[in-house]
Formats: sequence, C-alpha cells, structure tokens
Amino acid sequence: MKLRDKPRLDPLYAGVNLVIPLERGAAVYVSDIFPNIDDIDIGKDIELKISPKRKKRSLDANAYFWVLCGKLAARNGVNKTDTYRELIRDIGGNYDVVCAQNETVETLCRWWALKGEGWQTEVFPSKLDGCSNIKLYCGSSEYDTEQMSRLIDLTVQECKAAGIETMTPNELAKLKAAWDNR
Repeated sequence: MKLRDKPRLDPLYAGVNLVIPLERGAAVYVSDIFPNIDDIDIGKDIELKISPKRKKRSLDANAYFWVLCGKLAARNGVNKTDTYRELIRDIGGNYDVVCAQNETVETLCRWWALKGEGWQTEVFPSKLDGCSNIKLYCGSSEYDTEQMSRLIDLTVQECKAAGIETMTPNELAKLKAAWDNR
C-alpha cells in the first residue's frame, strides 16, 4: 500500500485523530491490515506499526539455496538441517539480542525453536545478576532480499571451498537481479 502524503495528527476537541493519507484505491487493503476493525475494543491500548515494505526473496533463490545446502551437507557427511542452522548463525544481521531472567531462559529458547528449523538461540552471560543474554536467530523464511543474498553468497563460498559446483558469477547475478524486479 502506498501513502499519498505523510501521516499526521489532527487535533480534535475530545482527542487526536491519526490520519494516514492513502493513494486512490489503497483503501481496499485496509481490510487486510485490520480484518476485524469493528471488533477493536476502544477501551484498550492498541499498537500500530508502519514500516517500509521489504522486497521478498524469489522462490528460485530459495530453491537454489536448498540445493546447495543439501550438496554441502552430503559432501561433509552431516545432516542438512545442521548445515542450514550453521549457515544461519554465520551470515550475520539476522538476530536480536534479549536479556531474560535465568529461570525463563530455557522456556524462551524452547518456544523460539518451535518456529522452525532455522529459529535458534545462543545464550551468553549478562552483566545483570540473575539474567542471561540470548541471541534469537530468525530462520530464512523471514529473510528479505539482502539477507537471503548473504545466505546464498556464504553457501556458495562454502560449496566452492568443498569443491562443489555452483552457478557462475553471471548466473548468480541474474538470479539476484530477478529479486530486484519482483
């Protein structure tokens, strides 16, 4: 959805209205964002987040990654899931760090891992007594074009080091260009 103008606050006698000017025809998308808008309890606080739309990765890029990941796992004689999880930890820029009380760390890590194979945690000491820091890694299903590009680049590097044939740099550039044209 595209904005026609910057959002603004319009002061009223009894409060303030948040106005988000949309381009013509964009109002049909509002029902996607607020499918149950009539069910909002005006007596409760709500949270809204507006952020720039991210380019999604192409299915071809995802398929290529999984082919390479499988070949790399086979060459190294390890499980494909373990290879995937290691690559996820190595690309950078795909995790958040949270501080949690020590008694909640195990539960948080277990719940985080339920999101998928790539969703993993790394616990390390906190400077706060009774707390630990946790790196929360997101799986590739959440990656934007830039993150998926880094994951593929790392996987290609690993494959080349293991003597596994990969796309030529030109073929890889075309694949990445296809992401930008989506």
